[in-house]
Amino acid sequence: MKMSEKRRQAVYNAISEPIVDLRIESSLADVNRKRITPKDMDSKLFALEFKIASRVWRALNLEDS
Repeated sequence: MKMSEKRRQAVYNAISEPIVDLRIESSLADVNRKRITPKDMDSKLFALEFKIASRVWRALNLEDS
């Protein structure tokens, strides 16, 4: 599928930004000496997957499909 540069960037941002946000959150927890349990991380990753999918669908105008 051909995409415009604007749409390609929107899809990249939809994937990249939530990942960066989670990395920052994890780093801050480490700095503050708060341990993230495997269960917490699993929950965060599940939410991340949903957030990324939603943002990609929005970037590709597939929300109502």
